[in-house]
Amino acid sequence: MVKNYKCLKKLSLFLVFVQFVIPFFSVAQEGKPIGPKPTIEKIKPESGSPGAQVEIIGKNFSPDYSVWLGTIQVEVLSVTIDKITVKVPVNAKTGRFVLKGKYIVESPTLFTVVESRPSPLIYGFVPSSGAPGTIVKISGANFSSQIFENSVMLGNSQVQIQSAAPGELVVVIPKEATSGKFTVTVMGGGTVISNQIFTVQSPLVVTDFSPKFGPPGTEVTIFGSGFGDKKFLSVTMGGKITKLKNVLQDRVVIEIPQDAISSPLIVNYKGEPKASTIQSFEVRIPPVIESFEPIEGFPGTIVTIRGKNFGSSELKAKVKLGSILVKILSITDEKIEVQIPQDGQSNPLTVEVTGKGEATTARAFSVWAPLIISSFAPEKGEAGTVVKISGQGFIPDLKKVSVFLGTVPLEITGITSTEISVKIPQGAPSQKFTVSVKDRGKVESAKAFLVVELPVIEKFYPVSGQIGQMVTVTGKNFGFSTDNIRVWIGPPDRKQFCIVQQIAGTKLTCQVQPNTVSGPVTIAVKDMGETVSTSIFQIEEPLTVAGFSPTSGLPGTMVTINGTGFSPVKNLNSVKLGKIPLKILSSDSNSIVVQIPVNIKTGGNFIVSVKGKQSSAVSASAFNLILPVKIKSITPKAGPIGTTVKITGQGFGTNLQMVQVLFLGFYCPVISLTPEEIQVQVPPGLMPGVSQGKFQVIVNPGGIDESPQIFKVTQAHPKTKAIPKE
Repeated sequence: MVKNYKCLKKLSLFLVFVQFVIPFFSVAQEGKPIGPKPTIEKIKPESGSPGAQVEIIGKNFSPDYSVWLGTIQVEVLSVTIDKITVKVPVNAKTGRFVLKGKYIVESPTLFTVVESRPSPLIYGFVPSSGAPGTIVKISGANFSSQIFENSVMLGNSQVQIQSAAPGELVVVIPKEATSGKFTVTVMGGGTVISNQIFTVQSPLVVTDFSPKFGPPGTEVTIFGSGFGDKKFLSVTMGGKITKLKNVLQDRVVIEIPQDAISSPLIVNYKGEPKASTIQSFEVRIPPVIESFEPIEGFPGTIVTIRGKNFGSSELKAKVKLGSILVKILSITDEKIEVQIPQDGQSNPLTVEVTGKGEATTARAFSVWAPLIISSFAPEKGEAGTVVKISGQGFIPDLKKVSVFLGTVPLEITGITSTEISVKIPQGAPSQKFTVSVKDRGKVESAKAFLVVELPVIEKFYPVSGQIGQMVTVTGKNFGFSTDNIRVWIGPPDRKQFCIVQQIAGTKLTCQVQPNTVSGPVTIAVKDMGETVSTSIFQIEEPLTVAGFSPTSGLPGTMVTINGTGFSPVKNLNSVKLGKIPLKILSSDSNSIVVQIPVNIKTGGNFIVSVKGKQSSAVSASAFNLILPVKIKSITPKAGPIGTTVKITGQGFGTNLQMVQVLFLGFYCPVISLTPEEIQVQVPPGLMPGVSQGKFQVIVNPGGIDESPQIFKVTQAHPKTKAIPKE
């Protein structure tokens, strides 16, 4: 058994040897080999998916060789002496290409078998233009995340890929590139071409800009080339980013920042070297208007405009009211005074400064039209009638306009700049309309409005009296029954009934009741209306003089006398200073203002009398009259230094501390003083025989006066020497 087993084993080894060795000898004995040994230099491409065609580049190829990829034989499509074209089989795996024939030859590089991919897609790219060197992002789908598996062309130019991802390829525009579409080829996925054209720009260059100066906010156009896409462009000024208003290939429009300083304009484009203007843009600060006053007025009004950056030259500044030039009265850097022209209309004020710009007020200066009442309608009516007053110069502001019928204020129910509607109140008299506009003056209608059937007060007497006094009122439209008429005395908020005793057509009599205070007389007639007297019935008080102020003064001084029982009607009062009547300037029930006559010589007590009152009131103290200083004469009119000079006149007083006497600027010693005479000495320091002049007397109060005569300083007489006895 063992012997047989050994024999079988030897037989098996022999058969294996015969199987491999005999074919070798038989091939070697087939005819002569064809050509030299082939050489594979490269394969193209070096990767691909099953079904892809691959070119094997080299030398000495012939159809006698089979081609293998790893251990799998591939289909040969064509053979030339330097190129074999094959098709990658379905079941192929990454490996080297092998030529099998007389010689076995391997490719120097591996062929990478990749799985089939979906076709690549291009959605778009940014920027859409740029100079060589610009970085472009191509967005899409089905790209390879391996850079070498993607290929990008711009027209006919190969484009360098910086990074790759399935949805984005980042590429750099080459120097030799021209405008065209992007072509993306993905290994195993195919090729896609962009719909849009990428525009290759000129290099970033700045040639000029305009304007060369202006205020913040100025729009400046920068000229040049290569500006490209707005998304990748920025312009800075002194390190501050400017606002881009418009971007074209050959120009950029920017806005100067508010806090900009004069500096060059620097253009930045992503991926490009910066480009700068040679010259700086000069920021010129425009004038600024902060306020102006007044804000309204008639033509000719002087308006003060306040602000800054106005300059100080009238030649470089202009002021306009709307489009009308306004006269400049004065100008500083912070203030301009102008005068509103006669033909000016309500408009904003504009200040223009040469080389700086202009500024306009936010609000208009309101030019007032002259106040005019041209007409009113209706021309007559009863209380409650609404009257429309037409004219010009009115203001549609109830706080600034008031309308009177005579002295009676009217309710304004509507107002425009040319028409005012008013309501006639109860008791209004037949009078002219007066329209008063705050700060603009007032105007009166040419004729009166006739109030129909209202009671009218012509006068009443007496004009003053005590409680219980019978008052007679004359007028018209009083009616005939005491039941239909009411009479009050006093102001509107404190008026008291005056009980009507009798009525007869144009006259009625009433009695003053307790608690009545001074005020006008009001009459209301049933179904006819109400009227108020223009004068006041004065409730009499005891006539007293409590005091006066000031207590002393010069002739012409105004003195206020305080007390009770005075008449508000100044002509019903009389005041004397001693026996001299005084002029009354004004009066009310508690004070009278008088003026000391100019020619008065002495003071005295004030005596106050009121017409209709039996007694007078006398002040407890006298008014001290201070006469103005007046020099009448000097004696002597010449003398040496030290001479006693007598100065006569008035108003010198008796207080030496309040009196000074000067001669040629030198103070004169005062020897004696009375209200009418001063004795002084000629002071030293004068030049005898040369100095001459007038004396000046200064009294506080009282004033200053100069002597009418000139005093001459003479030489002193020499003293007589005694003759010695022999």
